[in-house]
Amino acid sequence: MSIQEKTAKEKFFKPDAHDGWARSGSYELEGKRVATPAYFPVVALFCGQNPQTLFAGGIYRHIKSHIKAHPDNFDCLMTSAVQFLDFHFDQAGFERALSRSVQDWFGFDGMLFVDSGGFKLISGRYERHKTLSGYGSLKIKMTAQNVLRIQHRMGASIVATLDFPLAGKISAEEKSERIKASIENSHVALSCRPGGAKVLAAVHGHTPQEIRSFVSALDDGFDGYAVGSLVPLRNNYESLIRIVNAAKCAVPNGKPIHLFGVTGKLLPLFAYMGIDSFDSATYVLAGRYGRYLMPETRKAKDISKISRRICECPICREHRLFEMKLMDSRSGALIALHNYYVFKNETFELQQSIQKGELDKFLGKYCETDPRLAEAFKLVKRLCSSRSHAR
Repeated sequence: MSIQEKTAKEKFFKPDAHDGWARSGSYELEGKRVATPAYFPVVALFCGQNPQTLFAGGIYRHIKSHIKAHPDNFDCLMTSAVQFLDFHFDQAGFERALSRSVQDWFGFDGMLFVDSGGFKLISGRYERHKTLSGYGSLKIKMTAQNVLRIQHRMGASIVATLDFPLAGKISAEEKSERIKASIENSHVALSCRPGGAKVLAAVHGHTPQEIRSFVSALDDGFDGYAVGSLVPLRNNYESLIRIVNAAKCAVPNGKPIHLFGVTGKLLPLFAYMGIDSFDSATYVLAGRYGRYLMPETRKAKDISKISRRICECPICREHRLFEMKLMDSRSGALIALHNYYVFKNETFELQQSIQKGELDKFLGKYCETDPRLAEAFKLVKRLCSSRSHAR
């Protein structure tokens, strides 16, 4: 049996506790284990095109140094197959970067989720086999096969299929073309699973019906599903909740569901609905602008308004507050890493609440000071109750 066949037969997602529709468990692959609900922080790993500048990249240089120094605090990361386009890479530098896996380059031994980079295709007219250019002279052809090769060479544990996300405002014709191409790319990934990595089918739609139709058009055999095109709808709580509910109802029972680009206030509500993992670059984007997540409320506050230590995360314990207020790449990274630990702790609290059967109580307290969130939780409970009656 080949490595690919053996890995494909391994049970990837292992739930161990349920609380209503919510579930805790783990993603497990080749000795790596990530507890779920899980948060995958998005990191730009390759920021320079030779071994001397791999750790370049401003704020990411300091983030990667912290990850390297504290590996036990980072059991999983997400990165993009086309991140090279965000930095000054040429073809030779690109090939050099892919000559070794992320584990070999950085010593990262956790679970690596490599997204296809399809988010770069969200703007403009749909174009099959588009070639993208970046800051350097590098060009990457966006075909399912080429992106899978990159994901494999990076040493991905999990890959998302090459997708064509949906912008907030898009014509019916454009939407149809993008959805059709995303489905076709998903099927390609099943036929050439990269290096035994687990394959998540990227799913898109702006309505529950579109989500149900997308999932029903997919072949069997995916290790899980990843729902995208949510970021343009991030301020429409009701639409997001209904789309996620449709995905949960449509996906084969027992398969994990990941949400692309979603953390924020709704993350615990999505966990209540049965979502298993999330990714986001919010932690670092907020850090760049000095936005410090309050550990109790998860609300962002300008770091200049913080006058005393109010958090016990590794960053706040090991660094003085004034270091976070210097407004340079290092201080931005410190704030970003603090934000990461807030999200990480949030998912840990969710795991504990599910295992104790206390998630409803946890979310009642979580939502009580935010009327909009409290209304969103009522909708979530109604939808989940409808699911239960339909069983």
